[in-house]
Amino acid sequence: SVNTLLGEKIEEFLSSGEHKKTFQPTAKENLKQLREFKLTQLVMMHVQRYIGICESGLDQLKLQKRKLMSGERKDAISDWWLHEIDKEVLAYLEAQGYIYDAVPENYVESPPEDMNAVIENINILSPLLD
Repeated sequence: SVNTLLGEKIEEFLSSGEHKKTFQPTAKENLKQLREFKLTQLVMMHVQRYIGICESGLDQLKLQKRKLMSGERKDAISDWWLHEIDKEVLAYLEAQGYIYDAVPENYVESPPEDMNAVIENINILSPLLD
């Protein structure tokens, strides 16, 4: 067993004389602790740690699955794509000379200040809509 192997290694350490190189005031106490050390407890602690890590990973997967099944993930992807499309369209129109604020948001109450800019925007958009 692992504990037997540990005991053999301790005896090998003692018979080699290496223990004389350790700090002598605490050598006996350290040797006692080493002999009483339960390796299986250490192994179990590490196993429990990895079990916790795996359980956490499973919880994350379950959360992602729930988002996917509820449509939340699809909505997020769709929103992202729509934002990317909007960004590219606006960049393209701007490169063509389109003026975004040619028509004010409240155009019913206040007419555009520059009708030539509105006509130019129409000229840019018309071929794209045909």
